[in-house]
Amino acid sequence: MKIAAVLLAAALIGGCAHPPKVSADTVAIVLEVKNLEKQPTVPILISVAAEMHAGGVWTRPDTVIHPAAFVLNKNETQIFVANLKVSPDAVRTILSVKEAETGKVLKTERAQLAVPST
Repeated sequence: MKIAAVLLAAALIGGCAHPPKVSADTVAIVLEVKNLEKQPTVPILISVAAEMHAGGVWTRPDTVIHPAAFVLNKNETQIFVANLKVSPDAVRTILSVKEAETGKVLKTERAQLAVPST
């Protein structure tokens, strides 16, 4: 089973996030958010949507990670995982980070990764 990693780093106010890992039959989207500041963050909403490419067409974007709003204390890390049983040719992810109280978009990041053939 070959594994490739998408190197997606999205810096946000006081933190960073990066998804996903892909193999031929399973897509594991791992989102790690860490507060790099010396003070707590504002309440934030994180959302990761994924599109799969198979048979020459892209699927509709589906939200695969969408936890409730949370605050990160100084140097705190939160890890979220979504395991999808699919066999795509490629995967696109869209990471969105917003302030929970105002809805202000702090970061939007897109990534695309071709799945290695076995």
